[in-house]
Amino acid sequence: MRPHIDATACRAEKALRATDPTEPLLIIQDTSYLNYSHHPSTAGLGEISKFKDRISDGRILRACGLLLHSSLALTTDGIPLGFLDQKLWTRTRPIGVVTKSGWNFTRIPIEEKESFRWIEAMRNSSVRISDPGRLIHIGDREADIFELFGEAKAQGTHFVIRLKTQQRCVEGGGRIFDQVETVSPKGRYKLRVRKSDGSYRIAKVEVKFYPVAILPSVSKKKLDSISAWVIAVIETGAPKGVEKIDWKLLTDLPVRSFESACEKIYWYEKRWQIEVFHKVLKSGCRVLDCRLQDAARLIRYVGVMTVVAWRIFWMTTISRHAPELKPEAVMAPSEMATLNLYVRSRKQRLTAQSSAHDWIRSLASLGGFLGRKCDAEPGPFVLWRGYLRLQDIMLGISLVPP
Repeated sequence: MRPHIDATACRAEKALRATDPTEPLLIIQDTSYLNYSHHPSTAGLGEISKFKDRISDGRILRACGLLLHSSLALTTDGIPLGFLDQKLWTRTRPIGVVTKSGWNFTRIPIEEKESFRWIEAMRNSSVRISDPGRLIHIGDREADIFELFGEAKAQGTHFVIRLKTQQRCVEGGGRIFDQVETVSPKGRYKLRVRKSDGSYRIAKVEVKFYPVAILPSVSKKKLDSISAWVIAVIETGAPKGVEKIDWKLLTDLPVRSFESACEKIYWYEKRWQIEVFHKVLKSGCRVLDCRLQDAARLIRYVGVMTVVAWRIFWMTTISRHAPELKPEAVMAPSEMATLNLYVRSRKQRLTAQSSAHDWIRSLASLGGFLGRKCDAEPGPFVLWRGYLRLQDIMLGISLVPP
């Protein structure tokens, strides 16, 4: 991953230089669990869930596999630049085993907890960018960690985190969510929400925001309080039987207007991009089908496939958001030469003046994309199939005697 991380840092620096100084770069953090319980012969895997998983021979065991924590660099337009940090590991002890500090987990130093990965990722990502003040770290409720808020201040970077617990105390008394009911809405807007069946619905939400000073818990008295803003996004008139939108976001950036609050909400909405990447990695590149029998080898394999999955994901996004790019930006010369031979055999034509959009659609045609007028732009799965077939064609050409 080191060459990819270095290349991502270069791309991020170029993106920051090419945009307005007030334009940030989003760093989406998330953890994914790679379940290899269906490969019981693989040695060195650790538990990834406290729930039990039944395998073929009738034994009942807990799910085992790898844990993957990534920091995806993303422009505000949604273009994935790559990973600024990644950690891939296995748990060395079963879930629920007592640590050396006993059962009182609140008094365990954060460095000894698994959740320290969030702080490590923020620290590593920040030092790889010359201006960490332009980085916005985005996380879901798992990132609701008090030490993470303090780390952002120490690194001179910023965050937008979805809050998990309402038990955090604030200066002046009370809890962090107490003001949500008393603060009047600052504005309303409509949000497009995807349903479980793939269709969309329009949700009407109201936005509230207010400043807070979060106090550390009793076991962390030595830490300083954190000044931040709470942004509440609450759906009104949700359909019956549908879980309504209820986001409580925390950011260290000032929020003094409805437009400023909507900007932070828009950034948080981009968090879903890393879920799309995980789907490409698991379902597209099918890393869960790998049958290597040692966890160390499996980790190296997943690391390589992470870069491949990012490239497929990146090409999918580029085709839709920046179709005017030159093809050299998305394909190697050898890949372009091979793809050109293929399209000529189908009485099609690609030239040096053709855009990246045209070349990507031709690559997708190798994976079964028909390119009809009624068809949408090719997705990551069809691009993955086309990319695999392109590599096979390149291998066949390389075996032809000169």
